Amino acid sequence: MKSTFLRRYRVVLMALPLLFLPVWEYTMRASEVEQFVDGTGVVVDHVKYTMRSGFNIYAAVIEYQDSDGRKYRLQDPVKDQIREAIGKQVPLLVHPHNPARFVRNELLGFWARPVVVSVICVATFLMACGMTYLHLNALGRRRRGQPRRPRSPTPA
Repeated sequence: MKSTFLRRYRVVLMALPLLFLPVWEYTMRASEVEQFVDGTGVVVDHVKYTMRSGFNIYAAVIEYQDSDGRKYRLQDPVKDQIREAIGKQVPLLVHPHNPARFVRNELLGFWARPVVVSVICVATFLMACGMTYLHLNALGRRRRGQPRRPRSPTPA
């Protein structure tokens, strides 16, 4: 029975849309950056979270002032095991119409999610390509009459 192109490369074709997810993620982040304005906040406190495993992580409470002079005090969504120094100046990206929406203007704070999504999607696509290659290689050996590789005996 002859295999068609779609049957042979179905795993790669199913994983192909994963390559468009990082592009979409970067596009969404870039459009968000255009809406936000630069600001500076100050770390004024920490909120402690105890994990099930027993160790603690901390979220910084950041206070910043908008252009009208109103002060906002919000908890940073990024949590870490290390406390930041009280009084530390923090660069922020603040949404002008919704001051409760802010993000740290740092590589990890803003671009971590698109980078992680990209790595996972590309790795999944490469695994799909590898699985397809191994499958087609095995099909080619069987068609040429070569025996399958012997499996190691399993202990009984």
